[in-house]
Amino acid sequence: MFERMRPHPPGSAITAALAFAGRTDRDNMAQASALSVLLKMTSGSTGVVAAVQEFLARPLTTQAKEAVLNGIANSHTKDQRLVQMLATALDDPDEGVKFTAAQGSQRLPKEATLQAQPSLQRLAADTSQPTEVRAAAKSALQKVR
Repeated sequence: MFERMRPHPPGSAITAALAFAGRTDRDNMAQASALSVLLKMTSGSTGVVAAVQEFLARPLTTQAKEAVLNGIANSHTKDQRLVQMLATALDDPDEGVKFTAAQGSQRLPKEATLQAQPSLQRLAADTSQPTEVRAAAKSALQKVR
């Protein structure tokens, strides 16, 4: 959609997508998809970071959270605020969200993965976590060694 437009979409299209993502009466998965596209295009934008932060603060389904976390990871961002959101998700009570955050950490640049290292180490060492969650955290840690 937007990311394939050349030249990039006008600011008014990005503003409209941000407004859509900020509504509370729309489908969360559609909003998560819109945010993922915006992250890929303009991940360091203050407006996009704020929209992602506000979105993740809402009560969401596991799938919606995972979609946004994958959007952060796929943006290959170094933005500390976005990396912190991914690192915070490593402590989510839902194991699917934790797994997605750990896997996503593997797709971030090394400098960004370093920022999430303490949370990844804690998760990798926690024997109460499911095997796949611990394995994903260990895999992400391999990137920073």
